[in-house]
Amino acid sequence: MRPRTNLRSAPVGGGRHGPPLTRLRSGAALRGAKPTTTRGVAIRLCPQGRDVEGRVPGMEEDMQRLMTEEIAKTVPRLYEQDGAEDPTVYAHYFSCVNGWDWWLLEFDGTDEAFGLVEGYDDELGYFSIKEMEELNRQMGFAAVERDEHFSPKPLSAVRRR
Repeated sequence: MRPRTNLRSAPVGGGRHGPPLTRLRSGAALRGAKPTTTRGVAIRLCPQGRDVEGRVPGMEEDMQRLMTEEIAKTVPRLYEQDGAEDPTVYAHYFSCVNGWDWWLLEFDGTDEAFGLVEGYDDELGYFSIKEMEELNRQMGFAAVERDEHFSPKPLSAVRRR
């Protein structure tokens, strides 16, 4: 197995080590990079389909929004359901990676959410919508998704038995 080469210092050209390196505007060189287009802009991709910064082109545009304007307007602000007998759940998020579920009860309007988190244990607590979206960007796929078919219902109807 050949050791990894620092692509920024690799020489341009072909030879016995494989296809020629493609020099990019950033100064990085990629062996066997394939040209592609996204929204009419030609770019060079690593063989894994990522650009030189490690992003998948078009991914952020295609990634599902975890908090839509409609949900943000509908969900009560933090502490508005405090003390309610059976608070209403307004959105359901789930992870295909670890099997966790987040049931949204309240939202601060920008990032912080409050709801039921079903993971190792079930507990009411705070979670960050922006951190979930950032995790999706870092993973390169939707590790946390919003249940698009969920409709608001009482918390008692969604709790695990």
